[in-house]
Amino acid sequence: MTISIPDQFNEKRWSPTKKKNQSACPMLNTLSNYKLLPKKNITTKSINIALQKSNLFDDSIFLILTNIFNYNFNGYIKNIINIGKHGIIEHDVSLTRIDNNNGNSNHFNKKRFKKMLSFSKDNIHLTLEELAQYYIYQKKCSKKNNSNSNYGLNEMISSLAEIISLVALLKDDTNRIRLDWLKEFFTKEKLPFKKGYILKQINIYDFISICIKFVSLTIKYTI
Repeated sequence: MTISIPDQFNEKRWSPTKKKNQSACPMLNTLSNYKLLPKKNITTKSINIALQKSNLFDDSIFLILTNIFNYNFNGYIKNIINIGKHGIIEHDVSLTRIDNNNGNSNHFNKKRFKKMLSFSKDNIHLTLEELAQYYIYQKKCSKKNNSNSNYGLNEMISSLAEIISLVALLKDDTNRIRLDWLKEFFTKEKLPFKKGYILKQINIYDFISICIKFVSLTIKYTI
C-alpha cells in the first residue's frame, strides 16, 4: 500500500518531543515536532502561520482558533511549555494530562492515557460513546481528587474543543478512532501516516455535528 504523506508532515521534518519542551496541547506539540511551529519565542503570528501551513482546519475553524490564541497569548510567549493560561488551553479534566492542582499538567500522563484506552470495548477502536463515558469518568475523578477543581464554562469549552478536534482529525471511515492511531498521536505527538492514516481537513460542519452527538451522549450517561 502506498502511503500518502503531505509535504508539511514529511517524516524527515519530524523530531520527537523533549519533555522539557512539552506543552499541555498535544496538537501544538505535534505542529512543533514537524517544525511548523517554533518551540521558543512564539508569537500569535507564528501560530497562525503554523495552523495555516498544517492545512488541518477549514477557514471557519482557523478563524476561531486564531482568535482563541490571540486572546490567550497576548501576542507573545517565550516558550511552548508556557502555552495557555490555566483554564483555557491548559485545563482540568484533560484527556491525557492531570489536573493543574495535582502536578505538572503540561506532561503526557501514561496512567491517564491507559485509562482512556481501557474504555474501548473491542480493544481496536475508541467510539464517540466510549470517549463520552471516559470524559464523564474524568470529570468525576477531578471533582473527587482535586480540591481546587476548576471546571466552569471556559474549561468545558476547552475540553469539548480538545475532544471534538481529536475525533474529527483521527476518526477513520467507520467514524471511530483506531487505538494504534491514538497511541501514535499522544505518545509520540506525531500523525500516524505509517499506520494507514490519511489526512482529513477538519471542517466546521463535521465539527458541529460531532459536538452535538458528543454532548447528547454526555447528557445520556450523566442522567
